[in-house]
Order: sequence, then structure tokens, then C-alpha cells
Amino acid sequence: MYIRLHKNPTLIGSINPFVTGFINPNITGSINPLITESINPNITGSINPNIAGSINPKVTGSINPFITGSLNPNIRGSINPKIVGSINPNISKSISGAFIFDLKLNPLSFTVEVNERFILIFDTNANWTGYAVSNNRNGYNTFDLQNNWSTYWVLNNNGNFNIFTINGTWIGFIVN
Repeated sequence: MYIRLHKNPTLIGSINPFVTGFINPNITGSINPLITESINPNITGSINPNIAGSINPKVTGSINPFITGSLNPNIRGSINPKIVGSINPNISKSISGAFIFDLKLNPLSFTVEVNERFILIFDTNANWTGYAVSNNRNGYNTFDLQNNWSTYWVLNNNGNFNIFTINGTWIGFIVN
């Protein structure tokens, strides 16, 4: 998978949370859901899909890719990187999507934005693995392909996101 220089945290310190402290939730409390309650879905019900039905694909069909075909890359080819090479980082060197990294700076996956409320997630081989739904508060909740809530994304201080487990453990980050 090709990652352009400006999206590679091993080469650009300003997007590496271990070099730039203000994007590291262990250093900056305002982006840490264990410290800042308003970004913690276990405390703030409006960003928790188990409480707020409008952000839960099991309740709201318009954000469920298995009900709304325009969100499903197996139905809508224009959002499928196995069909459209320009959105596949294994084929194109200039995708518009984001890259997802673990905390060891390893690339795990990439995204295809369907709209401002819905993002598809693909592994490094362009296999669809999940999706993200906006929580309407500058973050996203992610779901696996069985529509189970798996992680949430919190906006960090440089316009990217940090990834947390449902319990609030920081496990990765996203570079747009």
C-alpha cells in the first residue's frame, strides 16, 4: 500500500503523536476521552450508538450499508477500491482517503469517504472490513460488518483522529 509522504507519520513529525504532543491523548487531556467527558461515549449518551438511535445502524437504516445500498461498496461500485483504482492505494499514489495506523506507526487500513456522515474502512488489500458513522460531534463510531460497534474516533488537534476502544483505550490514529 502506497502512503504519500504528507500522510506518513514515520516521516512527518507533525502527524506523529509520539513527536507532536498536542495530538497525543496521553499528553493532551482535551483529546482524551478518559479525561474529557464530553468526548467519552460511555458518559455522553448523545455520542453513544447504544443510547442514541440516530447514530446506530441497527436502528437507523439510512446509515446501515446493508439496508441503504448507496453506502455498500458491494452494491455501489464507485466506492469500491477493488473496482475503482483511483481510490485504491495499492494502485493509485494519490487517494483522497485517510490512512489508519496502529500505535507502532504500522498502516492497518485506509478509508473511502462516502459522504460527510459515512466512511468505509478497507484493509491494506482493499477488503471491506467496516465503516464509520458520524456521531454529529466531530467524531465517528466504527462498526464491523455485522453492525457491531467496535471503536470510536476522536478529533485531535491537527484535524486528524485518534482511535479508541469502547472502553477508552487509545489504539491508533488516522491521517487524512
